[in-house]
Amino acid sequence: MRNLLSLACLLCLPLLAGCGDEELGECPDDATPTQQEQGKGVIEAKCNSCHGSSKTGDARQGAPTNLKYDDPAVVKANREEMWEQTQSGSMPPTGGAVTGGDLDAVRAYLACLP
Repeated sequence: MRNLLSLACLLCLPLLAGCGDEELGECPDDATPTQQEQGKGVIEAKCNSCHGSSKTGDARQGAPTNLKYDDPAVVKANREEMWEQTQSGSMPPTGGAVTGGDLDAVRAYLACLP
């Protein structure tokens, strides 16, 4: 019985590792233009304080100089990574994680970019 329980726990580990990780995926059917604008606003407020093109040197707080999230082409090219880091809570590193409706809006904005 003990071995069976151990085996069951071992088999469940891959499922637990993925908990909370949601792929960006396609544009949600229920995404509205208002929600997408809200997501863009969250990125402007939470990401561009370090990733804005006007930020240089120490003001970037270590953000790579090639990641300028006020450039739509850069956002589109990096949206999967942006989503992974935002939904995991690793970004932004200061000012609190993006949660709730704001997180849903960021996903809608990133997934629905043309």
